[in-house]
Amino acid sequence: MQLKKLIPLSVLLASCSISNTFASSKDNALYKTKNYLQKQNANYVLGASLGYSYFSKKDLDINYVRAIDNGADEISINKRYKNPTLGLLFGVNTSVESYKYLSSVFYGLKAVYFEGTSKGDMVLLKDKDFKCSDSSAKLPLKSLNVLLNSKLYFNYEKKGIRPFVEAGLGANFYALGLKVTGDLDQFDTKLKDNKKTAFAYNLGLGLTKEFNNNWHGSIAYNYYGSDDLKTKKSASYGLDLAKAVKPKYQNNNISIEIQKHFAV
Repeated sequence: MQLKKLIPLSVLLASCSISNTFASSKDNALYKTKNYLQKQNANYVLGASLGYSYFSKKDLDINYVRAIDNGADEISINKRYKNPTLGLLFGVNTSVESYKYLSSVFYGLKAVYFEGTSKGDMVLLKDKDFKCSDSSAKLPLKSLNVLLNSKLYFNYEKKGIRPFVEAGLGANFYALGLKVTGDLDQFDTKLKDNKKTAFAYNLGLGLTKEFNNNWHGSIAYNYYGSDDLKTKKSASYGLDLAKAVKPKYQNNNISIEIQKHFAV
């Protein structure tokens, strides 16, 4: 009888001992990490940015191969993507002593959202001076770049302003639409919210300044690139008007960012 009482008691004590061991090791790991960050004079960073993006015209010319005849057209974009962007930033900023040219390094997560519509005309590839009568093309785009980001802040400082460079790798979550109309061939084709994901990256540089109470402000230029965007299309009349549409994603962005640094 006593043995029956001792067995569940021993199991309970063993489970408590194991859980305490895991908890202790977890606490030690967290403590060591926090202690290391404190020795590095690290800060948690939370930031938000407002920017403006623009795409160059040459990056948005699209070959539009039609199955209804033996010819091929091109969508020549004359109104490129140009719209504001919103961004968020979160991570850790640590001071650097081993490299005399660097003052601190940021590691974290960066997200930038863009939404806009590009417009253009249909032209013949063999004769680009000839435009299809009353033809037009619209490519609405929604894009969210989520990147593992790093910033290197240099030791050089003048009037409290410090230069930095940054780079990141991640994914571009996008929805690309397409609407093409043409009176000459009497076609009208649409596609909405063709959601896909592409590999993405960013490269940037800028200037930052620290204000009171651990507030930081910066201005930066960033280049956001990714794999070519992809979509497939069928005409509303059941004719296959486009085998594939693959605009290049080459996004130039100028932004202003505000950061708040919190002690670890």
